Amino acid sequence: MERYTMEKLIELLKSNLPTVEFADGDKLITGGKIDSIGVITIVMAISEEYEITLDPEDISVRNFDSIESIWKLINQKQVNS
Repeated sequence: MERYTMEKLIELLKSNLPTVEFADGDKLITGGKIDSIGVITIVMAISEEYEITLDPEDISVRNFDSIESIWKLINQKQVNS
């Protein structure tokens, strides 16, 4: 059984940004749901929870504009660590 799931990621996001409604397919940055502080909050949360190191070039709209793109980034980082 997989230790981490996308549902667990959504729970993590909701616990760190409780005023944001997260739903599959939503655009987080380009849709105005999160700002730069929200991105940094997510970076810190996923770095700690998933024990990954994010490089400055990882922190982009492409990687943080949806739950799916964040999940993809986490999986890539876990494979490469």
